[in-house]
Amino acid sequence: MHQLTKSFIVIWLMVAVGCSHYQVGRPNSQFEGNRVWIDPISMDVALADVSITLNRELRESILRNGSLNLAHSRETAHHVLKVTVKDRERESLARRSSDTGLSDVLRVEIFAEYHLLDSNEKVIREDEVSVVGQVFRELGFQESSQQRLSSMMRDLAEDITASAFTVW
Repeated sequence: MHQLTKSFIVIWLMVAVGCSHYQVGRPNSQFEGNRVWIDPISMDVALADVSITLNRELRESILRNGSLNLAHSRETAHHVLKVTVKDRERESLARRSSDTGLSDVLRVEIFAEYHLLDSNEKVIREDEVSVVGQVFRELGFQESSQQRLSSMMRDLAEDITASAFTVW
């Protein structure tokens, strides 16, 4: 019994020492430092409030990541994230022939591209991402489409963060 207690204490100490040096994520020479600056979102298509919403959602996504921090300025950042919303496609999914045309269900897809730069403005990663959602639109009622657009921007920000900062 005494020998079992000693063995348990030794194993517990080895685990405690090993776990005390654990860090979230994996080291990668490509990602030296963890401060990220997000440039203002560029828009190639006119979408109301998308740049503001996407910028906010990107910041929240990076903070939720846990291994990244937002830089206070571009000069203090280790990485710069540039995002451009490139296009939007809309397609009507549900409309009856007898409908007055006042309401419909739309399939909306928003396309964006990002460039992740290091502190020397060298491109580390770049990719195109898109998000798809269905929006119920009724004449005079924008609340449903605005709420759906907000959740689509959250999904787009998560996709960009996962794609740009995933260590291979």
